[in-house]
Amino acid sequence: MQSTQTFSVKNREELRRKQNGSRTGNRSGQAGANAGRPGQQKVLYIYDRVTTKGSKEREMQYRFGDGYQRKYIPRDPRPKQNPPRRNAYAEETYRRQSAPRAAAFTETREFYSGGAAVKKRKKLVLNDIINLFESIDERWSRELDLAKKQATLQKKFVEHRRGLFLAIVTLAILTLFILGVYKLFFVVRSIDTDGSSNYTVAEIAEASGIEIGDNLYSFRTDRAESSITLFCPYLKNVEVSREIPTKVFITVEDDEARYYAEVFGETLAVSPGLKVLGKIDPAEAKAKGLTLLKLPVVDKAVAGRVLTFAQSKDERYVRELLNYVSDSALALRIGMIDLRDNYDIIMHCDNMYRLQFGSAADMELKLRYAEKTVNDPLMEQGTLARIDLSVTGEASVRFDLRLNLEEEEQS
Repeated sequence: MQSTQTFSVKNREELRRKQNGSRTGNRSGQAGANAGRPGQQKVLYIYDRVTTKGSKEREMQYRFGDGYQRKYIPRDPRPKQNPPRRNAYAEETYRRQSAPRAAAFTETREFYSGGAAVKKRKKLVLNDIINLFESIDERWSRELDLAKKQATLQKKFVEHRRGLFLAIVTLAILTLFILGVYKLFFVVRSIDTDGSSNYTVAEIAEASGIEIGDNLYSFRTDRAESSITLFCPYLKNVEVSREIPTKVFITVEDDEARYYAEVFGETLAVSPGLKVLGKIDPAEAKAKGLTLLKLPVVDKAVAGRVLTFAQSKDERYVRELLNYVSDSALALRIGMIDLRDNYDIIMHCDNMYRLQFGSAADMELKLRYAEKTVNDPLMEQGTLARIDLSVTGEASVRFDLRLNLEEEEQS
């Protein structure tokens, strides 16, 4: 803290003479001697010179050069006290008492280029203008609040970092526990199946791709079901289920051959759902009472999979017509169905009658007329005949002793 004394011009020479005469006098005595003199002015106390941060910064740059580290400690507005005696206990006491008063901060000056530097200079100029009218107490209070906020943010950051670390550790431990349980406990010990008379349990288990010792959740049930139907085509429905903790159960339903067809030079057995069941001998198929199908152009024929036609509309047309035939009373008496031309559908019934339906329109009604016609007493003589059902609601019968249905089936 600085003190400034102001005297009148008349007393200044007298004071100088007195000081030259006795330089050993103390300041308190001189102040007492000057107190009663006329014209003496009041003593003024100035705590700190009024300046801005920009001026202080330019002064420090001039003294220490660019890139300096400025440490600014605002002055304490309270009167300065005399320090205690210099000993260890006194120094420690003085530090403890004076520590809360200091609101020191350290600022490292950085230099940027481009738009960031312009923004920073504008911000510094604005701060200088605002702080020009700021008192020492306000500055000290503001910087103390800033230090408190920084300490609070640092504490929260440490707490969040600690919480994140604990969460990561907990997640790692939980993951290791789940992996341990997954690898050690849920292991396939047995594979059981029921409902099949065409395949054994070992054949179905081998077709599924599941082996003893595999993890219970290391496979997908839909893929296992698809694999079983591919390698065991005479299975209609397959369902694979897990029984915790160590068992796999496979429920299957057998499929049967209802038709046979020649595709790509091979005779294939076909299910009612048009699924390829495998190769079959034509004589064996005829002996089993299977119906011969003459199909439109086929694109793919894979055992265990449904037939794929070259045109998607052909599949819909074939399925609809076969459904009508299977629902008819003539279903077991039909020996051949020619579906190659959807405007000229031909069927063989009882190996004696050639049924000509024309297009697939009104097929259900045409099949009823065909049933009524072949069941007529006049047809019980066993004579070969051609029956024309192309006109809906009419049936035209023409007996033909030269009709050869076997040759027509082989063509």
